Amino acid sequence: MIRRLRSLARAGLNALERVVEVRGGVMLSMPLSGAEARDGAAALSRIDDPAQIKHGWELHHQAAATRLQQGHVLYYLEDHGVLCSYCWVSRAGTSNDVFFGRLFEVPQAAIYIWDCATAPAYRKRGYYKAVLKGIQSLEPGITSAYVAVDQLNHVSRRALEWAGFKTCFRYWGVRILRRRAVCIALWGRRLLPLKQALAGLTQPAVTAV
Repeated sequence: MIRRLRSLARAGLNALERVVEVRGGVMLSMPLSGAEARDGAAALSRIDDPAQIKHGWELHHQAAATRLQQGHVLYYLEDHGVLCSYCWVSRAGTSNDVFFGRLFEVPQAAIYIWDCATAPAYRKRGYYKAVLKGIQSLEPGITSAYVAVDQLNHVSRRALEWAGFKTCFRYWGVRILRRRAVCIALWGRRLLPLKQALAGLTQPAVTAV
């Protein structure tokens, strides 16, 4: 009986989550000097053309090709043909859906880092941190980097903070039936719409406690 009740409760929660989604995250930033992490960049590679995507990688090739055609860039580390760790990077002039349809227009002299992953066999070995550090020295003329992370993704956030990222603002949102969403941000002591907070990210990179 108890097992049955637990099963029904889980089913009810799953059904509710499909109707109402409640999530949160953190926007972080870091100023870049352009002279950092030269050693970490040595093994880091970059793809900006769909023809460069290698067969055999555990990567959705069609989705990756679409992103590259949109102007985004893929940075990665490889070990004997295996895709160890990667991060997508958006440059000035491109935009990203950061949270529930709220777009971040990447400002001049900045990059936005997103959709990062490390293969299970290579986790806890510093690959993710190496990619983050290496990107800094392979983007000439860039003075700021931004990244958004889910509030429950503590591992990624620790790695980002280790790499030098600091909090700009925190944000939360509620979306109903995967359509209408209400999103707010807490920047310092100010509570404002997430769209306004994203528009306020200017050069140089700014932080708030």
